[in-house]
Amino acid sequence: MQKWRLSRLIGTGFISACSGLEITNIGVFTYIGSVYGFNLFWSILLSATILAFFQQLAYIVGSELNGLEAIKNRRKLYALFTGGLFLANIATMTANIVGFSVIVSDLLGVSYVYVAILLGIAAYSIVAGAKGIDEIERVLSILTLFLATYIYLAITYIMHYPEVLLELLRGTFYVDPTMLTRAGLDIIAVFGAAAAPYALVMEMLSNSKDKVNYTEEFASIGMGLFFTSLAGLSIGFLSAITLHSKGIVATNPRDLVAVLGTLGPLAKPLFVLGVFASSLLAIITIMIVNAYVVYEYRRRRDWPRGLDPVIHSPISREVNLQALLASLIGVGVLLYFIGTDVNWFVESIKLLSVIISLTGWTPLLLIVYFYRYTSLRDNVVEIIAYALLTIVIGVNIIGFILDII
Repeated sequence: MQKWRLSRLIGTGFISACSGLEITNIGVFTYIGSVYGFNLFWSILLSATILAFFQQLAYIVGSELNGLEAIKNRRKLYALFTGGLFLANIATMTANIVGFSVIVSDLLGVSYVYVAILLGIAAYSIVAGAKGIDEIERVLSILTLFLATYIYLAITYIMHYPEVLLELLRGTFYVDPTMLTRAGLDIIAVFGAAAAPYALVMEMLSNSKDKVNYTEEFASIGMGLFFTSLAGLSIGFLSAITLHSKGIVATNPRDLVAVLGTLGPLAKPLFVLGVFASSLLAIITIMIVNAYVVYEYRRRRDWPRGLDPVIHSPISREVNLQALLASLIGVGVLLYFIGTDVNWFVESIKLLSVIISLTGWTPLLLIVYFYRYTSLRDNVVEIIAYALLTIVIGVNIIGFILDII
């Protein structure tokens, strides 16, 4: 009988799943909780389940087709994939730097410019200074555990007020039909935030170190799904019991931080610690993915079986420095055009979400396309994959059109 250890479950699948819980998700879940209470929690759970499904397909494709090597000879297709993914990743990095900087600047009274620069330098230093991918994954594993701060705060409140548990479960597992029309755009926002294309690509690359073990990796993905769903629901829960109960509509995550003091003296610092871990985890994962796809694009005759050659290459440092500078420039552009009023974060997230929505579905399309060439191909799974892909693309397009109208 195989022994299951925690170190096996907290692997790349777990890290990839958790890396998708970044500042755009936190902002959306905070808003959802403040406006609708517990009524849309089912959409958070469903979107996380869809992401986990595609992560498992990504691991299968990466295992049998050696990461992204399957499209190395399709230069135009790979250029489209690289360009779309890179734009989505830059937008996501910018959002995370902006969101965390605003929260910390409000909490500590320091300039968000300094916080933004320090966060970017910290992420770049971890990737550039690592001896290998194993060292980076240890850092990422530690960061994922800090996401438990969201869950801890929620559980602490439920222990004091257990009567709220029934309402929480109802909102998580019951779909109120009236909400489908009343909150259509906000439901779209939740599903759009679940795309996390960099997390899927990271999963495709995760097989390159050791022999393929589908059972362990799927268990790791499932563990990550469970943990991420709990963390996401906890963020919405904290917003519902504080902001929604007071009739306050959140314009950004710092609105939630401002009222967390009512839950105890440690609530604010613990939540901010969770936001820091979420943002840094996402940025580091994005840097690894960016370095790999560009490395393969430039060195198509020398494809690495593993991430260590990528991490140690000058291409990695060059690409990550460019991505960091582009993100910091993006922060400056947003501040210049949108301003520094209290609602500027919401406007910037909407702008970034449009970019992510238009570009973030490309990895899903490639994963589903190349799944047909694997030995584990199953017709039922393939039909489900195309159906979910259609839903994701349709939701993004409809959401974009309705937002313009």
